[in-house]
Amino acid sequence: MSTADFIRYRDASLRADRRIDAISSVVGEDNLSTVAANQLAEALLGNTIYANVLMPGFAWQKGLVPLSETALERAIQLKNVAIEHNIAAFNWGRLAAADSDFVAQYLRAPETRVTKLETLDTIIDYRANFLSDYQNTQLADRFRALVTRVRTTEEALDASTQHPLTKTVAKAWFKTLAYKDEYEVARLHVHGDFLANIKREYGSKARVRFHLAPPLLNAELDARGRPRKREFGAWIIPIFRVLASMRTLRGTKLDVFGMTKERKMERALIAEFEDQLEQVLPKLDAGNIDSAVKIFNEYLEIRGYGPVKIAAAAATRERIQARLAVLLQGSRKAA
Repeated sequence: MSTADFIRYRDASLRADRRIDAISSVVGEDNLSTVAANQLAEALLGNTIYANVLMPGFAWQKGLVPLSETALERAIQLKNVAIEHNIAAFNWGRLAAADSDFVAQYLRAPETRVTKLETLDTIIDYRANFLSDYQNTQLADRFRALVTRVRTTEEALDASTQHPLTKTVAKAWFKTLAYKDEYEVARLHVHGDFLANIKREYGSKARVRFHLAPPLLNAELDARGRPRKREFGAWIIPIFRVLASMRTLRGTKLDVFGMTKERKMERALIAEFEDQLEQVLPKLDAGNIDSAVKIFNEYLEIRGYGPVKIAAAAATRERIQARLAVLLQGSRKAA
């Protein structure tokens, strides 16, 4: 399972083998049993949530849970959430402990299937449609206009039929435009089947709690210097709906969230992206397309939230400026 490193470092690795070795060195190899619970739950029951019951089944079969099978199954029944699936998960955990070779067959890689390649048009269309929902059709049109300019320029060079720069710009420009702010968090929570899926997975009586750090209501910082999250109940869902309907205010003078450091940085990145593209396109030739791809690919490295994203943006900006200087200098020498 994910560790605290995932909160502190955006590219953290689980390093599962190292962690298992560390535990084994303490308890002894003969006293340690492991099971790929998440993978099994996903493969057998279609959802990793059942790993939470599969593991107790595994431990019970190993004699590590001082309760009867009847008592544990009765507890699952009393919980009254996906009873059949949870009992199946418990029994699959028992089977994994008793006959690991038999269960291992369900973890084998599936047969290779031929999938339809993602074309440039599908890359553009999917992201433009998303931006329409994210904000409005005007933002989607802005996205298409810039990507089309790059595509036209790249095709004129006849350098490659694969459109490496256009694909990179489409993905990076989309990611730069569609930053996840308060309006988007609200929209995602009330969009589509999110709430319906929660009831389906956890039952109609499931209690929903949201852990948020709204900038207008929370100035406190945690031990790591990041905004401290607060718990909100289901009463906030109607507020999510209101916020989602206000998403067209994003970036305008009426944007109540637009004055934070993070939002200012995100809007600045949009302007910088366009400005850098204006500098690159006139200098683009068959010899420097790879360099241009590397410049705009850097925008995909700006990830995370709050201080993490701000730090990533600062480091990325330095690399972009360095790459941009090299490309423009090379163009001047060639001229």
